[in-house]
Amino acid sequence: MMKYFRAIPDWGRWLIAFVLFLVAIGIFGVFAFAPTQTPQTVKVGLILPCGMDASKQCGTYYESLKHACEDFDVELLVRESKNAQEYRQAAHDLAKEGVGLIFLCGNPRPSTVDDAISENPKVTFATMTSDIKAPNVTACFVRMYQGRYLAGALAAMQTKTDVIGYVAAMQNPEVTREINAFALGARRLNPKVRVVVAWTNAWKNEEKETENVRRLVKEAGADIVTYHQDDQSVHRAASDLGVDYIGYQVRQADMPEHSLGSVVCRWDIYYRAIIDHYLKGDLNKIKTRWIGIEDGAVWLSDVPDRIEYLTGYFVVRLRRELDHGRPVFKGPIRDTTGRLRVGDGEVLRDDAMITRMDWFAEGVEFLGK
Repeated sequence: MMKYFRAIPDWGRWLIAFVLFLVAIGIFGVFAFAPTQTPQTVKVGLILPCGMDASKQCGTYYESLKHACEDFDVELLVRESKNAQEYRQAAHDLAKEGVGLIFLCGNPRPSTVDDAISENPKVTFATMTSDIKAPNVTACFVRMYQGRYLAGALAAMQTKTDVIGYVAAMQNPEVTREINAFALGARRLNPKVRVVVAWTNAWKNEEKETENVRRLVKEAGADIVTYHQDDQSVHRAASDLGVDYIGYQVRQADMPEHSLGSVVCRWDIYYRAIIDHYLKGDLNKIKTRWIGIEDGAVWLSDVPDRIEYLTGYFVVRLRRELDHGRPVFKGPIRDTTGRLRVGDGEVLRDDAMITRMDWFAEGVEFLGK
């Protein structure tokens, strides 16, 4: 190459050098003086069917997501809705405002949001239900049943009557798997335990919840109660009767006299995990995501000091098993009729827990009308 360059006359070499100099100046100018591009703000949306009151579950969702968005420096837009029509409009409005990720809180019916989802294929939607099917939708579940498993073990070590009452809203896969996990944890440490379930058929019905607690204690003989409801009527009713209880979705940091602790979710960790996947661009690559105790999102919190050492030891040991990947629903598991539902050494798959858990584990009973 150099011999060809030397063959060029002096004036030609100077000309080439001058041209290269001009090219270098041009390239420098393009990068040095090009207008600075401001990154577009990432927007996350949340639709709440029950308001932002901090004392209610939706308020917990809002506060937790707000903190998660602050951690990622993304903008949060919130819309409240009182009915399906407002919910549908909120989904459309958030999409029009440039929101890239929308959390559909409260498990809306598919018919409520299907059109907003299909008309905005570039918007990512996160739900807590597997009923909504679309390429841009991912169901994100919390393994609350892991906390229930530990709570069952704790209750089984504390009960003197071997009867634990469980006030439950309604029979669906979420409520059913948590009842089953509670029973499995209880009977692992105390095979004589009976978990007696009393239904309210409503997510919130203070009068019915209070009555169910009374009946579980007076009729069924329960000396510990827990619940799956959207309010805290059960632990108030239990305290009034002088009965111990295990809370749900509410901290017991002030250590009430009859509290044995509470099964809670760190919703900020839940939302952080989802936003992180969204920002990486891989949230919708898996249609169902689970976040649990191994992520630090599920706790059996605020267990009081009065719990005996041996009880605490066994509960902590079970917690460590879960931390290291032991499944709650590992066979053999039989249902209330004695039928083998999960074979010895088998593990119940996540999809079965979501869609096909229509049975109750051995040891679960039901309070009559």
